Amino acid sequence: MKEFLNKYGEDMKDLKIESLRQQLVAMTADRDDCLSLAKLNFAKWYESQKREVILRDALEYCVAQVPELGTVPGIEEALAATADLKDVILCHAEPVAYMIKCKYQVMGFVPTQEKGTIPVFAQKETK
Repeated sequence: MKEFLNKYGEDMKDLKIESLRQQLVAMTADRDDCLSLAKLNFAKWYESQKREVILRDALEYCVAQVPELGTVPGIEEALAATADLKDVILCHAEPVAYMIKCKYQVMGFVPTQEKGTIPVFAQKETK
């Protein structure tokens, strides 16, 4: 009888260990899913912020070039709504050239910044 109880006890211990192992695997998978979702949400948020900054900069540039655009309904509201993004830096890289524009046409590029030029950045190279 004692042998039966010892064997039964060992089997129960093995089952408990297996059950705990399966729970750990499930919890690890849940954690990994949560981390993946958090990374995806952060990437979406970051891309959204980036688009807003680009659009804000473009809108400010357009209003500076054609002041009459500032009177178009919604432009002042759009700039005010994104005022907290005015100091966001999208790129920490140095410009590769400076664009010379005259009204709506690109006239050329120069290697150094001059009055009225716009910095141009190169796309980050991927390896």
